[in-house]
Amino acid sequence: MMDNIIYVVAGGPSLRGYDWNKLKGKRVIAVNRAYETLPDAEVIYFSDLRFFEWHEEKLLEHKAKKISGSRLEHPEVERYKLTGHKGLDMKPGHLKSGNNSGYAAINLAIHMGAKVVILLGFDMKFDAAGSHWHEGHKIANRERQFSKMLPFFDTLPVELKRVGVSVINACEDSRIDVFPKIRLECAA
Repeated sequence: MMDNIIYVVAGGPSLRGYDWNKLKGKRVIAVNRAYETLPDAEVIYFSDLRFFEWHEEKLLEHKAKKISGSRLEHPEVERYKLTGHKGLDMKPGHLKSGNNSGYAAINLAIHMGAKVVILLGFDMKFDAAGSHWHEGHKIANRERQFSKMLPFFDTLPVELKRVGVSVINACEDSRIDVFPKIRLECAA
């Protein structure tokens, strides 16, 4: 049963101070910079080609499988085709993006056999210290960026039910309100 539970770890500020050891031994997709604190992640996923350009050396040193929805052509990065923003794409090698890497990683988790996907760091908002749990984001984020991503999550529940997958959001005050929520400390 544990093999079909996948944790998707994004960058939301609710993960500031999180005990990353709780994810040891779990199946984890590290979205973007989450790879920096998750040495045992099974997969690192990113959609933005610039992310690879900014982190290439450290990213390639990580032992996880690297998967991207960008147009990157690199022998150490598996490329998936992004096929739109809404719903799920169940065709092998294809993902819906939801206009953000975290959404695409949910679709990827299903391709990897997940029956339960647990979201960490899917806040979709700023807190007093910013938009991410980590420092050094190369591009200044604005609150309106999240507003461009949020509507696409509304397209997932019907699709998830169709494929028999549950998604649980471990950010109680996330702006994503289409999935059941649990307290972060109960997630792993």
